[in-house]
Amino acid sequence: MWISPTQFTFRTHEVGIPVFMGTIVPNGVKVEPSKLGRMRSSNDQQWYYNVTPQDGLVLVSTISGQKFRLPDMEIVDILPSKEESNSVWIKTNGTAGFMELVKVDLQPGMALPKTIVKEGTTVIDKVIVGKEYVQYDRYLGADRWVNFIDHNGKLLAEVKAPDCCAISGAKYDAVTQTVTMVLQSPVTRRMNWTFDLRKKEWIAEDANTIKAARNPGQDMMIVNGERFITRYESYRSKDGTMIPIRITFKEGAELSGKAPTLMEGYGGFALNNYFHPAYERMTFEFIKSGGVHLAPALRGSYFFGEKWHEQGRGLKKQNVIDDFIGAAEWAIANGFTIPDFLAISGASHGGLLVAAAITQRPDLFGLAFPQYGPNAFHDKPDLDPISTPLQKLEYADLISDPIAQENARTISPELRAVKQKYPMTVVITGRRDSRVNPIHSYRFFDKLRQNQTGDQPILLYTQNNSGHWMTSIPRQDFLGWRSRSIFWSVLFKKMNMDITP
Repeated sequence: MWISPTQFTFRTHEVGIPVFMGTIVPNGVKVEPSKLGRMRSSNDQQWYYNVTPQDGLVLVSTISGQKFRLPDMEIVDILPSKEESNSVWIKTNGTAGFMELVKVDLQPGMALPKTIVKEGTTVIDKVIVGKEYVQYDRYLGADRWVNFIDHNGKLLAEVKAPDCCAISGAKYDAVTQTVTMVLQSPVTRRMNWTFDLRKKEWIAEDANTIKAARNPGQDMMIVNGERFITRYESYRSKDGTMIPIRITFKEGAELSGKAPTLMEGYGGFALNNYFHPAYERMTFEFIKSGGVHLAPALRGSYFFGEKWHEQGRGLKKQNVIDDFIGAAEWAIANGFTIPDFLAISGASHGGLLVAAAITQRPDLFGLAFPQYGPNAFHDKPDLDPISTPLQKLEYADLISDPIAQENARTISPELRAVKQKYPMTVVITGRRDSRVNPIHSYRFFDKLRQNQTGDQPILLYTQNNSGHWMTSIPRQDFLGWRSRSIFWSVLFKKMNMDITP
């Protein structure tokens, strides 16, 4: 936070969350979102930027207080830099929403921006500015690469990740012309690999230190002699849009229509949750025990850039729910499972998604976990006044726009909970949630319970020490390890599954 007599700026800790500008007024503080979207400081907090009608876009040093005027651009991130020069690296949104890298050379009294990586047809992600080179990931849907360039933008190396894996760390060696990296898959937490740029082959180091050419696409999906499969397909959503989906299961698993299936989704705030391969211990245990894991690339996320996000935000929020429902219909139609064995889960915005799905198509699901969700989001400005500017960016203006208000009412899970048969539902929340008031979950649970005409239980689980991005010791992850224990216990019991030793 930086404060002046009349203005301050502050940022939240989550990736991709906007910074708000605040102005001190006689009755308190007037908070409004940035006019340029995702405003933020650098992670090392040495820089931030400000926008005023008089000066336009200004880059400010928190160390020296120097200010530099920049051309109008939509800044996504100010990047920490280890480059030994008087420059600042900035990630900006391109015209198509795929992002660019801009290097700003700072001269006395002026800033000279130069585009180092121009916007292409893939999303730029995870940029690291080092002393010797710049490393960045890029992706489009399921395809992912790691790139290395010099400080002037010359390409040094590029490696495509195996389809089953995500890159969690990488390093380029100019002398040996190799890229060493850490890969993870849905079933393998981490494994060290080297890619030989000259031979175009992967090398893994065995326990006996003998290096041999291998195939990470196969090795990363074998655990204790058991082979697992993760593959990508696509299905058609309600409006005809083709949505990619990742399916992961153990080779030989029973897929005759009654496989225990867990589908997870988020679909909001331009965040890519679930779809890209990532290891999570209990998800692996579920798959190892015969379960099928589904992860659709829902709109509202950023899998295909800002346009993919735009198709799932504001007045188009129903598209996200249609995508999720479409994935369930596809899984059932293609014989992966049946409704009784299809569980769905999502947290935060994903909690809203799951709650909306079971109120619109309860016949598709056997078990639902809406977690920490704004399930009465039509009433969100009244429930969460501090976070109203942030919600406005994703849900449209629910305070003064009658069209946005009506759109929210047609989706709101609390209002859509009418008399019908619902699947078994466990509503999960935390009493100290500062992002989504737990009253959303309380109200939705009560409404759902009153309107359940079937024989499946509607349950509420809440605890004191969990919520969005808490710092309490019992939490241990941002939704609470106790909540996750409840989630997995209920899922395994409902699906008649046992954890394989």
